Amino acid sequence: MDNFVKMDVFFVITTLAIIAISVGLGLLFYRVYRILKHVERITEQVSDEANLIKGDIAQVRMTVMREGFKLRQLGSLFGVMKARAKRPHKRESDEV
Repeated sequence: MDNFVKMDVFFVITTLAIIAISVGLGLLFYRVYRILKHVERITEQVSDEANLIKGDIAQVRMTVMREGFKLRQLGSLFGVMKARAKRPHKRESDEV
């Protein structure tokens, strides 16, 4: 075989391999991007829920400071948290 034909075959095979690897990496990066978007959405929801719980605890604390500790107040805190947990959460995909 002529040396130029060998070089042409080598470059064609190498070009096809690079294209295949690039497409594979592109798909991989796309999947990672989608996963990170979901993680971001989950952390926002956790942050929102943490802020709500923080507000509930502050409210119970103020009530305890005003009226003294009553077991009913602790039960109402857990009742609010339980009701919030049972409430269906609205997803972005539901809006479309």
